[in-house]
Amino acid sequence: MDDDFQIIEDTGSSWGNKQGMTYQEILMNQLSRITKVASGEMKEGFWKSIPLKSGTGAMMMSKIWISDGRKEYINSIQCLYDLLLARFDETMITKAKKLKELLKTKRKKYREENELESKFIDYELKIHRKLFQQLNLLIGRMGYFTETTGET
Repeated sequence: MDDDFQIIEDTGSSWGNKQGMTYQEILMNQLSRITKVASGEMKEGFWKSIPLKSGTGAMMMSKIWISDGRKEYINSIQCLYDLLLARFDETMITKAKKLKELLKTKRKKYREENELESKFIDYELKIHRKLFQQLNLLIGRMGYFTETTGET
């Protein structure tokens, strides 16, 4: 039988010697992402008009969305939360529940008072910063990233 394709064994050589990332590396990557987002300006998203040349050479205006730095930060922390969820201890479970209730209560209040979503996001940002601090304390309690001095 003459097929058009050939089965080859994937040795993983194109990925170097590593077969995957460790859990600690995944956490470190997410922490780095959060730190990068948190180091930038936390401003509300907006539409921006920019001039573009059409194929005929005429100038036209095009709108692009500039993402909301606050929402990027919140989503990054929620991703870390998801990564750590299976390893929550009683302290983290209690703290997370409390912060979740604060958000739920405040969201309900803002809706009842017809407040702008942007105002709630500012509040949500503060709560997620507290959540991020608690997640970091959890990572510390788990013993990840503990530096060794090399002494025995």
